[in-house]
Amino acid sequence: MSYGPSLESTPSRDRINLDDPYEVRNWSKLFGVSDLDVAIAVRNAGPKPADVAFVLGRPWPPARRPRITDILRDSVRAPDSNDA
Repeated sequence: MSYGPSLESTPSRDRINLDDPYEVRNWSKLFGVSDLDVAIAVRNAGPKPADVAFVLGRPWPPARRPRITDILRDSVRAPDSNDA
């Protein structure tokens, strides 16, 4: 018996499979909504992520989340010439 997502449950970027709870959870995190909201949107709009995003009022493709290295790099400021 397998616990957790299998290789077959890796979310596809071209359609949303409501039969796989792990995939629904991944899509809900991506859209920033609940699993139920994703399921309702898929039932209304179909399995294409762009259509589901439109129904949910979310951008597609989703914006890239900043990586920690980007945040740290931006938070380090260059020394001013007046600091010396």
